[in-house]
Amino acid sequence: MDLVWVFQAIWAWAVAGSAALNHVPLMLVFFVITWFAASGIAGLGRYIATAGSERLALYLIDPLTKWLVFIFAITLYMMAVAWPQGRTITDLLVSLRIITDTPMDDIVLWSAGLLLVWIGIAIGFYALAKSLGAKRTRQGLILQPKTFAEKAAFLLVLCPTAGILEEIVFRGFLLILFTQWAGGDIWSAALTTSILFGLGHAYQGAGGILATGIFGYTAAVSVIYSGSLVPAIIAHTLYDMATVVIYRPISEPPPGIDDFDLRRAERPFGWMTGRGF
Repeated sequence: MDLVWVFQAIWAWAVAGSAALNHVPLMLVFFVITWFAASGIAGLGRYIATAGSERLALYLIDPLTKWLVFIFAITLYMMAVAWPQGRTITDLLVSLRIITDTPMDDIVLWSAGLLLVWIGIAIGFYALAKSLGAKRTRQGLILQPKTFAEKAAFLLVLCPTAGILEEIVFRGFLLILFTQWAGGDIWSAALTTSILFGLGHAYQGAGGILATGIFGYTAAVSVIYSGSLVPAIIAHTLYDMATVVIYRPISEPPPGIDDFDLRRAERPFGWMTGRGF
């Protein structure tokens, strides 16, 4: 009971102290804790995967890990910050711009426009990389699904999870937090979250960091101007799916690529814990 009392006292102090700064410090702590917690839980894949199924296990365990940690973080936020302020889940969804008054026609147009912009950026970066003689990273090659089961898990589980959770985290929570931190300057916040988003894809190499950073900024632009997070979620999910549909296997992969430990190739929540979110 003494430990419970100490925890409650520390928690009350943390909530009260962060209130003066719109709870930004407390929410950043939530983000960092969940960031590393997800990586730790995802390590279970090392014990679950069998030889030849590592990629499939990654595509299933990685999304499950993110959803479990995300639900835990949302619950903790609601209990510690939102409910004491009299706010509900609906209020949270409104603040994240998931529930909005944006007309469906506008959502469809913004989703399609954002997807086309991303495809154009990807084509441009591919052409530039090819002209410079750049090669795809080893991790990027390894993480591409090959079998039917891998592609199904990637398309139906991993892509929607990435599209939904990455946008809620980066263009939802973090955009709000950094906007508050910057004194209401939403464009500085959009730039900061885009840099973090790019770094979270470090396994794709320098070009991947830059490209995904630009993707992140254009997604933030769509959120700001459309007033809704939904177009970014839709475009993100469809774009990730398109990378599998249009992907063509390399005819001559680098020597020894099949011997690489896939379970070390990517970990959730970014470059600080291994590989991309």
